[in-house]
Amino acid sequence: MSSPKNGKRRIAALIALAAGAPLSGTAGTSAQLGGYRIQFKTQSQERSTMAADLMPQSVIEITRAGSGAPIYKEQSLLEPGCGKVPAAALVTDQYVALCGHLGGRHYTHRVFRIGSAGPESATLDAFDDPAPMKADARGVLTALVARRDQFPGELVGPLYFPYVYALRADDSTFGFVPTFGLGVKQQYLDYYSGIRASQDLSQFLPVLLAALIATQDPELICQEVQQWRRDQLEAKGNTNAFDSAIRHWVAKLPVVGYPALDLTRC
Repeated sequence: MSSPKNGKRRIAALIALAAGAPLSGTAGTSAQLGGYRIQFKTQSQERSTMAADLMPQSVIEITRAGSGAPIYKEQSLLEPGCGKVPAAALVTDQYVALCGHLGGRHYTHRVFRIGSAGPESATLDAFDDPAPMKADARGVLTALVARRDQFPGELVGPLYFPYVYALRADDSTFGFVPTFGLGVKQQYLDYYSGIRASQDLSQFLPVLLAALIATQDPELICQEVQQWRRDQLEAKGNTNAFDSAIRHWVAKLPVVGYPALDLTRC
């Protein structure tokens, strides 16, 4: 029979098995990208009767690093900074990530690169709890976004479902797309492990199942689901209601974008 202590040890072991530490970047309200300087700064202004959220709060400005010659300028409704995520960070030698908010909510990422045709940017809504932009070993930018209200009317409480978005940069697309699988497994596993170690399984089952399915690691998914069933059997003497809940959420999670799962493999 298992115990909560053994469960936490297993979670720690799972984290150790996942690979791929993110690259760290320099941070501030401005960052230098090659021969360019990107600034994200609050602009001074007179307050009016207009709602503050509808007034430009900041300026995003790109200049040549040496001469200061202007390349690009944009007024933004966003205020610079996202708490633990800085206003500007050099993530790789190709990308600068900006992060801002609307009055302490609606956190938003903006990623810039300077191409042969000039500056390009991509936007990602980070909702309530922004996570830092990361770059994997290939230089692909990713960010984990926790979305709530995925099943309004069915789930009680603010349950946040994890989605890792990757920046797709090719000849036809420069934007963020939801991504699942082994390449972003670590981020989903970190999210899963944090909730599993501190929250009740029955209440957070949909979120935990979503995070596991998102890893697209069949062995890991089945291993955890089987452990859940053993824990339920030990605690309640049967797994009937739990098995029914598992089937229910496996069927519903693809509606909000998660990959399908064949439970017969477990």
